Amino acid sequence: DSDFSLVSLFFGLGVHKSIEAFSTGLRIIRCHKDRPIFSFILVIPYAITSPIFAILGMVITDLSTNEIVRNKMTTILMSMSMGTFLYIAFFEMLGPERENGKYPFFKLVATFLGFTIIAVIMIWGG
Repeated sequence: DSDFSLVSLFFGLGVHKSIEAFSTGLRIIRCHKDRPIFSFILVIPYAITSPIFAILGMVITDLSTNEIVRNKMTTILMSMSMGTFLYIAFFEMLGPERENGKYPFFKLVATFLGFTIIAVIMIWGG
């Protein structure tokens, strides 16, 4: 509702998407080292899904339908998004990284520090 919340949302999404894109790109390249063209083909759908679903979210939010229907659609889509995020974060990123075995204490501290920073930002942002 305010300029500050809009700017903080913009920067938060920018930081999140840049880290997410970097780690996803590294993962794709690691899995398909011998096929760079295939890696590029995999990145294209990944790159276009965020803008497409952002537009879909804005369209759903601005629908002039019943508020209950709009809220149900938003809840379903946000639940799918959060489920995907949690699965990727815990099973695809943090799990294999912990199996690496190098610097386990620092990895644990970095994980908790990251969650703490996000929690403080969420609490501070209101």
